[in-house]
Amino acid sequence: MNLDDFSTTVDDMRYINPQVGLDESNAFIENLRNTQGQRTAEIAEDTYNLGTAVPSNLGGLGGAGTYFTSRYQTPQTNDAIANLRTAAQMQALTSAMNNLLGQAKQRYAKAYKSYQKRHNVNPSTNPINPTNPANPKGLTFDTNPGSNSTIQVDPNTNTGEGFIENVGGQTQYTKDGKVYGIRTPNAGEYAQNKGTFDTMKPADGYSYTRNGKTYMYINNGKQPSGWYVVTGVK
Repeated sequence: MNLDDFSTTVDDMRYINPQVGLDESNAFIENLRNTQGQRTAEIAEDTYNLGTAVPSNLGGLGGAGTYFTSRYQTPQTNDAIANLRTAAQMQALTSAMNNLLGQAKQRYAKAYKSYQKRHNVNPSTNPINPTNPANPKGLTFDTNPGSNSTIQVDPNTNTGEGFIENVGGQTQYTKDGKVYGIRTPNAGEYAQNKGTFDTMKPADGYSYTRNGKTYMYINNGKQPSGWYVVTGVK
Protein backbone atom coordinates (compact mmCIF):
# COMPACT_ATOMS: atom_id res chain seq x y z
CA MET A 1 0.00 0.00 0.00
CA ASN A 2 1.39 3.39 -1.04
CA LEU A 3 0.50 6.00 1.57
CA ASP A 4 1.10 8.80 -0.93
CA ASP A 5 -1.89 7.56 -2.94
CA PHE A 6 -4.35 8.81 -0.32
CA SER A 7 -2.36 11.09 1.99
CA THR A 8 0.23 13.85 1.95
CA THR A 9 3.04 14.94 4.25
CA VAL A 10 3.41 18.53 5.54
CA ASP A 11 6.09 19.47 8.11
CA ASP A 12 6.77 15.78 8.86
CA MET A 13 3.07 15.14 9.63
CA ARG A 14 0.87 12.96 7.38
CA TYR A 15 -2.66 14.09 6.48
CA ILE A 16 -5.41 12.20 4.63
CA ASN A 17 -6.24 13.67 1.23
CA PRO A 18 -10.00 14.45 1.35
CA GLN A 19 -10.25 14.36 -2.45
CA VAL A 20 -9.67 10.59 -2.45
CA GLY A 21 -12.78 9.89 -0.37
CA LEU A 22 -14.82 12.39 -2.39
CA ASP A 23 -13.83 10.75 -5.68
CA GLU A 24 -14.81 7.32 -4.32
CA SER A 25 -18.20 8.64 -3.20
CA ASN A 26 -18.84 10.21 -6.62
CA ALA A 27 -17.89 6.92 -8.30
CA PHE A 28 -20.39 5.09 -6.07
CA ILE A 29 -23.11 7.59 -7.02
CA GLU A 30 -22.46 7.05 -10.74
CA ASN A 31 -22.60 3.27 -10.24
CA LEU A 32 -25.91 3.71 -8.42
CA ARG A 33 -27.36 5.57 -11.41
CA ASN A 34 -26.12 2.89 -13.81
CA THR A 35 -27.57 0.16 -11.60
CA GLN A 36 -30.93 1.94 -11.61
CA GLY A 37 -31.06 1.84 -15.40
CA GLN A 38 -30.20 -1.85 -15.48
CA ARG A 39 -32.79 -2.75 -12.86
CA THR A 40 -35.46 -0.69 -14.64
CA ALA A 41 -34.89 -2.67 -17.82
CA GLU A 42 -35.13 -5.95 -15.86
CA ILE A 43 -38.41 -4.84 -14.25
CA ALA A 44 -39.87 -4.01 -17.67
CA GLU A 45 -38.82 -7.38 -19.09
CA ASP A 46 -40.06 -9.43 -16.11
CA THR A 47 -43.42 -7.61 -16.08
CA TYR A 48 -43.92 -8.13 -19.81
CA ASN A 49 -43.12 -11.86 -19.47
CA LEU A 50 -45.79 -12.24 -16.78
CA GLY A 51 -48.53 -10.86 -19.03
CA THR A 52 -49.54 -11.06 -22.66
CA ALA A 53 -48.46 -9.09 -25.69
CA VAL A 54 -51.44 -6.71 -25.58
CA PRO A 55 -51.76 -3.12 -24.37
CA SER A 56 -52.53 -2.51 -20.72
CA ASN A 57 -56.03 -1.19 -21.55
CA LEU A 58 -56.79 -4.63 -22.97
CA GLY A 59 -55.49 -6.51 -19.94
CA GLY A 60 -51.78 -6.63 -20.66
CA LEU A 61 -49.24 -5.97 -17.88
CA GLY A 62 -46.95 -2.99 -18.16
CA GLY A 63 -44.07 -2.00 -15.88
CA ALA A 64 -41.14 0.36 -15.68
CA GLY A 65 -42.74 2.77 -18.06
CA THR A 66 -42.65 6.54 -17.96
CA TYR A 67 -45.29 6.83 -15.24
CA PHE A 68 -43.64 4.17 -13.08
CA THR A 69 -40.15 5.72 -13.24
CA SER A 70 -41.34 9.29 -12.76
CA ARG A 71 -43.61 8.40 -9.81
CA TYR A 72 -41.86 5.58 -7.95
CA GLN A 73 -38.22 5.57 -9.00
CA THR A 74 -36.60 8.78 -10.26
CA PRO A 75 -37.61 11.15 -7.39
CA GLN A 76 -36.53 8.68 -4.70
CA THR A 77 -33.23 7.96 -6.43
CA ASN A 78 -32.48 11.65 -7.01
CA ASP A 79 -33.21 12.40 -3.36
CA ALA A 80 -30.91 9.62 -2.15
CA ILE A 81 -28.14 10.71 -4.53
CA ALA A 82 -28.46 14.34 -3.40
CA ASN A 83 -28.13 13.30 0.23
CA LEU A 84 -25.13 11.10 -0.53
CA ARG A 85 -23.40 13.84 -2.52
CA THR A 86 -24.02 16.45 0.21
CA ALA A 87 -22.68 14.14 2.91
CA ALA A 88 -19.57 13.34 0.84
CA GLN A 89 -18.86 17.01 0.15
CA MET A 90 -19.34 17.95 3.81
CA GLN A 91 -16.99 15.15 4.88
CA ALA A 92 -14.35 16.28 2.39
CA LEU A 93 -14.68 19.91 3.51
CA THR A 94 -14.41 18.93 7.17
CA SER A 95 -11.32 16.83 6.49
CA ALA A 96 -9.70 19.66 4.52
CA MET A 97 -10.40 22.17 7.30
CA ASN A 98 -9.07 19.78 9.96
CA ASN A 99 -5.92 19.30 7.87
CA LEU A 100 -5.38 23.07 7.67
CA LEU A 101 -6.04 23.44 11.39
CA GLY A 102 -3.59 20.65 12.18
CA GLN A 103 -0.93 22.24 9.98
CA ALA A 104 -1.48 25.65 11.61
CA LYS A 105 -1.15 24.11 15.09
CA GLN A 106 2.04 22.35 14.02
CA ARG A 107 3.53 25.59 12.69
CA TYR A 108 2.50 27.43 15.85
CA ALA A 109 4.08 24.78 18.08
CA LYS A 110 7.35 24.99 16.15
CA ALA A 111 7.32 28.80 16.18
CA TYR A 112 6.61 28.86 19.91
CA LYS A 113 9.43 26.44 20.67
CA SER A 114 11.73 28.55 18.49
CA TYR A 115 10.70 31.66 20.42
CA GLN A 116 11.41 29.96 23.74
CA LYS A 117 14.81 28.80 22.50
CA ARG A 118 15.79 32.24 21.15
CA HIS A 119 14.80 34.06 24.33
CA ASN A 120 15.82 31.37 26.80
CA VAL A 121 12.46 31.41 28.57
CA ASN A 122 9.96 28.81 29.68
CA PRO A 123 6.44 30.38 29.54
CA SER A 124 3.82 28.76 31.73
CA THR A 125 0.17 28.34 30.90
CA ASN A 126 -0.86 28.07 34.57
CA PRO A 127 -3.61 30.44 35.80
CA ILE A 128 -2.37 33.88 36.80
CA ASN A 129 -2.78 35.26 40.34
CA PRO A 130 -3.86 38.90 39.67
CA THR A 131 -2.67 40.39 42.97
CA ASN A 132 -0.14 39.79 45.70
CA PRO A 133 -1.34 41.28 49.00
CA ALA A 134 1.87 40.17 50.70
CA ASN A 135 4.03 42.41 48.52
CA PRO A 136 5.74 44.80 50.95
CA LYS A 137 6.13 47.56 48.35
CA GLY A 138 2.46 47.60 47.47
CA LEU A 139 3.03 46.71 43.80
CA THR A 140 0.38 44.76 41.92
CA PHE A 141 2.23 41.89 40.28
CA ASP A 142 0.81 38.96 38.31
CA THR A 143 2.67 35.78 39.20
CA ASN A 144 2.34 32.11 38.41
CA PRO A 145 1.79 30.07 41.61
CA GLY A 146 4.18 27.25 42.40
CA SER A 147 7.85 26.85 43.10
CA ASN A 148 9.08 27.19 39.50
CA SER A 149 9.75 30.71 38.25
CA THR A 150 8.59 31.50 34.71
CA ILE A 151 11.58 33.84 34.22
CA GLN A 152 15.06 32.46 34.73
CA VAL A 153 17.03 34.83 36.99
CA ASP A 154 20.73 34.17 37.49
CA PRO A 155 21.62 33.90 41.17
CA ASN A 156 24.37 36.52 41.14
CA THR A 157 25.10 39.92 42.62
CA ASN A 158 23.98 41.89 39.57
CA THR A 159 21.10 43.87 40.99
CA GLY A 160 19.50 47.24 40.52
CA GLU A 161 19.14 49.34 37.38
CA GLY A 162 18.91 47.31 34.18
CA PHE A 163 18.78 43.88 35.80
CA ILE A 164 15.95 41.37 36.13
CA GLU A 165 15.72 40.33 39.76
CA ASN A 166 13.66 38.08 41.98
CA VAL A 167 12.79 40.09 45.06
CA GLY A 168 10.61 38.47 47.72
CA GLY A 169 9.33 35.92 45.22
CA GLN A 170 8.42 38.63 42.69
CA THR A 171 10.22 39.11 39.38
CA GLN A 172 10.98 42.76 38.69
CA TYR A 173 12.99 44.97 36.37
CA THR A 174 14.37 48.44 37.19
CA LYS A 175 14.75 51.05 34.46
CA ASP A 176 15.15 54.80 34.74
CA GLY A 177 14.37 54.64 38.44
CA LYS A 178 11.06 52.78 37.93
CA VAL A 179 10.45 49.25 39.17
CA TYR A 180 8.40 47.07 36.81
CA GLY A 181 6.83 43.77 37.80
CA ILE A 182 7.23 41.41 34.84
CA ARG A 183 6.66 37.85 33.74
CA THR A 184 7.05 35.91 30.50
CA PRO A 185 4.03 35.69 28.16
CA ASN A 186 1.91 32.55 28.39
CA ALA A 187 0.87 30.56 25.32
CA GLY A 188 -2.31 32.57 24.70
CA GLU A 189 -0.53 35.91 24.99
CA TYR A 190 2.23 34.74 22.69
CA ALA A 191 -0.33 33.64 20.08
CA GLN A 192 -2.03 37.06 20.18
CA ASN A 193 1.28 38.91 19.77
CA LYS A 194 3.25 36.43 17.65
CA GLY A 195 3.69 38.83 14.71
CA THR A 196 5.07 41.59 16.92
CA PHE A 197 7.24 39.31 19.05
CA ASP A 198 8.85 37.58 16.07
CA THR A 199 9.46 40.57 13.81
CA MET A 200 9.80 43.70 15.96
CA LYS A 201 13.06 44.21 17.86
CA PRO A 202 12.78 47.76 19.27
CA ALA A 203 14.96 49.65 21.74
CA ASP A 204 15.30 48.56 25.34
CA GLY A 205 12.26 49.49 27.42
CA TYR A 206 9.83 49.86 24.51
CA SER A 207 6.30 48.94 25.55
CA TYR A 208 2.80 48.77 24.10
CA THR A 209 -0.66 47.74 25.32
CA ARG A 210 -2.99 45.19 23.73
CA ASN A 211 -6.22 43.77 25.16
CA GLY A 212 -5.58 45.52 28.46
CA LYS A 213 -2.07 44.07 28.92
CA THR A 214 1.22 45.93 28.60
CA TYR A 215 4.21 44.25 26.93
CA MET A 216 7.82 45.46 27.27
CA TYR A 217 10.93 44.60 25.28
CA ILE A 218 14.13 44.29 27.35
CA ASN A 219 17.46 44.37 25.52
CA ASN A 220 20.30 46.02 27.45
CA GLY A 221 22.98 43.33 27.28
CA LYS A 222 22.66 42.40 30.94
CA GLN A 223 20.46 39.33 30.40
CA PRO A 224 18.79 37.48 27.48
CA SER A 225 16.67 39.90 25.49
CA GLY A 226 12.97 39.29 24.93
CA TRP A 227 9.37 40.36 25.42
CA TYR A 228 7.75 40.39 28.85
CA VAL A 229 4.33 41.13 30.33
CA VAL A 230 4.31 44.14 32.68
CA THR A 231 2.27 43.26 35.78
CA GLY A 232 2.93 46.36 37.85
CA VAL A 233 5.00 49.53 38.04
CA LYS A 234 6.20 51.81 40.82
